[in-house]
Amino acid sequence: DGGLCAGSPIAKVKQPESLALLQRGEIAVGSSDGTIQIFNAAGKLLWTLTGHNGPVKSIAVGPAGALASTAYDGIRLWKGETSRLIPREWIFGIGFAPDGDLLALTGSSSGLETLRVYGSDGEERRTLDLRQAVPSQGPGTAPSFRVAFSPDASSVALAGHGRWIALIDTATGERLPRQLLKRACGALAFSPDAAFLAAADDKEVRLCEAKTGKETRR
Repeated sequence: DGGLCAGSPIAKVKQPESLALLQRGEIAVGSSDGTIQIFNAAGKLLWTLTGHNGPVKSIAVGPAGALASTAYDGIRLWKGETSRLIPREWIFGIGFAPDGDLLALTGSSSGLETLRVYGSDGEERRTLDLRQAVPSQGPGTAPSFRVAFSPDASSVALAGHGRWIALIDTATGERLPRQLLKRACGALAFSPDAAFLAAADDKEVRLCEAKTGKETRR
């Protein structure tokens, strides 16, 4: 009863996997069947994007309405209802920079390894090796990360099974000071000005200064 999302649902989607708010107030929902459905604020289905093979795991919204999504087959850059596929396995997260470049965190079954930067045409522009910046997940642990890009995409926050948060500079690939956690992190989010980072586990939410990792509130 009550809560932040009280009331009737505006739309019903079968097996949703990811969600994003678009610039015009529309809602993009990625589903397990590989489709992305776009709804307006009243819940009317505007169109359905198809192309992915498998569940749509993440959706990123960029400048001027740019849209990208990920699934097991790779990254799709969308223009209207058409898209270009960037084949890539082991995608841990995506985000857009203010200039429209797409940032993708990629790796292998061994874990997160690389930050790749793609232009709006889908061509890869540069890569950064992150293997020295990302703390070890621990032996026998399947690679799994919570990912949050800062609003200007100048840094990305990573949280892994090892009860840590790592802040990575997306221009250099270097690790910034990190905040240790008492429990595994379940969600991450930056404040709109990128000054603070919120980290949630199964019992509490911590608020840290993004640059220093100093905890300010819990």
